[in-house]
Amino acid sequence: MPPVSEIVQLVVLLAVAGCVAGFLAGLFGIGGGAVLVPVFYQAFAMAGVDESIRMKLCIGTSLAIIIPTSLRSFQSHYRRGAVDMTLLRQWVIAIPLGAIISAMVIAYAPSDVLRGAFAVITLLIGLKMLYPKASKWRLGEDLPKNPLLFGFGWLIGLLSGLIGIGGERSTTP
Repeated sequence: MPPVSEIVQLVVLLAVAGCVAGFLAGLFGIGGGAVLVPVFYQAFAMAGVDESIRMKLCIGTSLAIIIPTSLRSFQSHYRRGAVDMTLLRQWVIAIPLGAIISAMVIAYAPSDVLRGAFAVITLLIGLKMLYPKASKWRLGEDLPKNPLLFGFGWLIGLLSGLIGIGGERSTTP
């Protein structure tokens, strides 16, 4: 067990990281892993976490935080009738399957690959946010039918898991 002083330092560092992430999320109007992962990356660098596992730790920590907050968000949206339960039922296996596969990829992928994936995927999400009316972002007027719908759900789970986000940017217009 590490000394109490190191545990206290880690708790303080994570609390500061949480405050910074919350401030940035509010400032830019985004949340989740898009803010948490880079903030954690810097915080864990300050804590001396080895480069070879730092990105994996950031993604895992982000996902550990996102899971309970996503469940709470679902409850809130469900009470207001703002959840498409038909789509949720269609994706109830696909998205978690993609997330599980992303965990296997993360376990074996080098840190450089994970940082690159984070950069590319968040860049695409950022461009989508900057140009929301660009017709090229819309793949169609309606959701595809299975098995293509299952494939999109699987891909959303995979990509979201790879970068430590909840997937809201991938599943909403």
